[in-house]
Amino acid sequence: PEDRWSLDRIPDPEDDDPVRYAVLASLLEAMVDAFNWRLELGLRRGGRRWVERGDDGTPAPFIPEVMPAWARRVPALVDRLVMADGGRGPRFAARNIIANEGDLRTV
Repeated sequence: PEDRWSLDRIPDPEDDDPVRYAVLASLLEAMVDAFNWRLELGLRRGGRRWVERGDDGTPAPFIPEVMPAWARRVPALVDRLVMADGGRGPRFAARNIIANEGDLRTV
């Protein structure tokens, strides 16, 4: 990815509010997953074609997005936070947040 757009370059907001900090970290983790999913499909930012494929039909190689170190260190919330009833987002669930995240793949 372009260095200036790499998700791992998003600075630590060092938020004093544990709920907001956990939501931000979970959102960032879900974005990493969504961006890598799109890259695996062959979709590239600024690509010449919508889907870049290798000669054998597989998506062209790419450098995957990674989480910033600060986001990996953000702990789970003590009390469950429900943002969406029935939400099944695993990145949010890891921090005791009930939310959906699949829509990020269509952004």
